[in-house]
This record gives sequence, C-alpha cells and structure tokens, in this order.
Amino acid sequence: TKSSAGERSLYLVDEAVKILKLLEETNKKYGYYDEDFLFISCYNQRTSPSTIATYLWTLCHEVGIEVPKGNHKIRKTFISALFDANLNINTIREMAGHESEQTSLRNYCFDRSERTEMEQKLENLSSTIMVS
Repeated sequence: TKSSAGERSLYLVDEAVKILKLLEETNKKYGYYDEDFLFISCYNQRTSPSTIATYLWTLCHEVGIEVPKGNHKIRKTFISALFDANLNINTIREMAGHESEQTSLRNYCFDRSERTEMEQKLENLSSTIMVS
C-alpha cells in the first residue's frame, strides 16, 4: 500500500466471489502461480499494471467509450458509490485505505447522478424545507 493506513479488507458480493474462484481455478488448471496473485501471465509472472490498464482501455474502445478509463477511475467510481450508498465516512476511509476522511471526501466523492436525477432530488428537498 502507498500509505501507513496499511492493508485493508473489502466486502465482496457473491458475484465477485464467484469470479475470483473461477480465476483461481483457471490459474490452477494452467499451472499459473505467483505468491497468491490473481492475474498471472502465461510466463507465470504477475501481470503488470500497464498491461491491465491497456486491457481496460481496449475494452473501453470495444464498447464505444470515447475516453479510455483505467483502474484508478474504477477506484474513484467505487468510492463515490460508497458515498452514494450513505456508508459511514470512516468505513469508506478504511476501505479506501486513506489515513484521513478528508482525502476520501476531497478526492473521491463525486456526484455520479445524471442532471435530471440531481434536479429531482433538489425538487424533493425543496418540499421538505420549511421557511420560518
């Protein structure tokens, strides 16, 4: 990890657990192993971050995403989704591996809603505000 916040654990939904088990089974089937890393090349070495980024960019291109997205964009989206789900800020900080809640808020809390959804939320909020 990059900071003294250290290692972190994440809750994995059932579908993610299934995918990881499939990946482990595939690695075992083909004899790929490198210290419990999941993404192993045919040369039995850890897949480099740049290889994964290139693969993600290729996938983006294939599905018509104009601006390529990488693993850090996935991380930002995931952390923003945690905020959208109203998880406790300290839980988000721990899952992100940040030392400070401010890091999570300043750098990873983005409004992911469409403009019409945001406008509807504001309309709903306006009906709950009482002016005295």
